[in-house]
Amino acid sequence: MVTGLLGCPNAAPIDNPLEAGNAEITLGSPVSPDLGRVIRMAVPVVAGLCALPFLIAFWIGEWEMALGLLLPLGFLAAFALYRHAHRLAGACWIIRQGEIRIERIALSGKPSAETIRAGDVAAIEVDEPDSKDRTRTISIRLHTGQTFCSPTKHDENAALAVRAEIIRRLNGPPDAGTATG
Repeated sequence: MVTGLLGCPNAAPIDNPLEAGNAEITLGSPVSPDLGRVIRMAVPVVAGLCALPFLIAFWIGEWEMALGLLLPLGFLAAFALYRHAHRLAGACWIIRQGEIRIERIALSGKPSAETIRAGDVAAIEVDEPDSKDRTRTISIRLHTGQTFCSPTKHDENAALAVRAEIIRRLNGPPDAGTATG
């Protein structure tokens, strides 16, 4: 509409996922188990290459160096990364009228989705800015005590606008961002 008023009728339409007129707002990108699979394939290779100097030290008789603290810690870190690799695929929030659908990859590597309805929400809050780039996330705290942090970061004004739109779509009260004691 604006491009037509400016005399540019052939401009391509812009798809704004945060536009309030959309039937659903998407925060984050659609999740895919492919990233988790790639990480799970790479972790054993990298762990094996990192363990190679320790194995060589053990082979030549320098067992004190071979059994140092770094090798067990490295294997623990590799195990943790391997175990939680699917969670690195991120999450996607789909905000619709009356509900929020949170999609992510489970630890098993299968896609999972949770639906949050207005009655489940205890508070919707804009978190404190991080120290590096002063961006903020939105947290949704449920009555069960579970908290979900948005997959995207925004500047302060955008975070407040997204929070207000979430509250509007959930038909929540304007003070839904404050904790109730």
